[in-house]
Amino acid sequence: MKLLKTLTPFFMLGMALCVAAGAIFVSLQAAPLQDEQNLAEVAPAAAAEQTDAAESAVPGVDSPVTTAVPMIKDELMEPDKVPNSRHHHVQLNMSGAFHGQLSRLSSNGDAVAAGDIEIRLIRHGMVLDSTKADADGAFSFTGLTEGVVALVATSDSALLLFSVRLIQGDGADADILPVEFHSIVVGEADLPLARKIIVDGLPMTDRRFGEAPTQKEKTYNFGSGEASTSLMHHQIQLDADGNISGEIHILDSRTGRHREVIDLTLYVIRDGVMVAETKVEANGSFSFSGLSSGAHSLVATGIDGTMAVGFSIVDASVAGTDQADTYKVASVARTLSLSFAPVNAENLNRQNANRVTGGNLAPGVPGASPGAAPGGTATAGTGGAGGGGAGGGGGGLGALAAGVVGAAAAVIAGAASPSR
Repeated sequence: MKLLKTLTPFFMLGMALCVAAGAIFVSLQAAPLQDEQNLAEVAPAAAAEQTDAAESAVPGVDSPVTTAVPMIKDELMEPDKVPNSRHHHVQLNMSGAFHGQLSRLSSNGDAVAAGDIEIRLIRHGMVLDSTKADADGAFSFTGLTEGVVALVATSDSALLLFSVRLIQGDGADADILPVEFHSIVVGEADLPLARKIIVDGLPMTDRRFGEAPTQKEKTYNFGSGEASTSLMHHQIQLDADGNISGEIHILDSRTGRHREVIDLTLYVIRDGVMVAETKVEANGSFSFSGLSSGAHSLVATGIDGTMAVGFSIVDASVAGTDQADTYKVASVARTLSLSFAPVNAENLNRQNANRVTGGNLAPGVPGASPGAAPGGTATAGTGGAGGGGAGGGGGGLGALAAGVVGAAAAVIAGAASPSR
């Protein structure tokens, strides 16, 4: 009997250790299954974007991609189904030069010269050339060659982001823009929110045009017809239903041709407040309702790229009349709808944002975090929460093991204590 009493504590200790080992084994087996279930609940493209965004510790700061990012299968529409009724062409002269002007909008929508703004042309993710707009907003570039470039204009009080296709004057395109063009920047009142939306929604890298174009991709159409809103026509009229309609054209940086939209969201800002938001359809079409006359800013983010421009909504009585200004450019489009080409993700992303914007994209953005959705919900944070959940799981496992070890210690302590 005395021998049995002596062995009992050791028997209980053995049982406790067995329970601990079993609990740890079950938890380790369950963790991968839970992880698989969590991953399965996230759309593949969204999961890739969250993983990529989480790798950037600070919004707008250059950071390398440390994991391979697969290209998206994007040949989703037949070439003849992708709209091309507006163009984004900038004609170069014999010296490879073009001229332009930047303006900002007054509260009632009138264009006012916007000077002292740094303007950069970006090609294949690198700064091709840069200059500064003078006091009248005028600028020029020279020595350029054909191809798709991003125009990035930044200052403490202005922002402009869109793509153009540079072409030689003797090109085959029937409708080409004159050497000069006139663009409207995002104004000072809208700038803080525009910056936040852009920084929060920057793609990690180009997921569409990083490989050689296929034969089908070489058959999509170039733009034609009138120049886009971002190049010449900043005044837009509400349609008969009181809506604003338009098209987004994705410029394939390899071919200059119009491509279908994979993922792009548009945001309209007025007086520093977001007043409308919509997803762009695969064919590039979109519409807004509930807008009124006056100055607005349009911002776009998504896998397909980034955009920031200003535009004005005018009453029907004003639409269609040319306004005399110092630049002598008709400011009202004959086709009173919006037409833009965002900056391709190759030319502006989380890896190169500071470098291609001169560090002027992120300043003054309160509370911006990598991957945060414009509404304030951090998509990267969601991924982080998943990681936190895994950490919590680890914490739970540690707590379980600690509890069992504590129980074993109690058994040992009981065994060491004299029996009463």
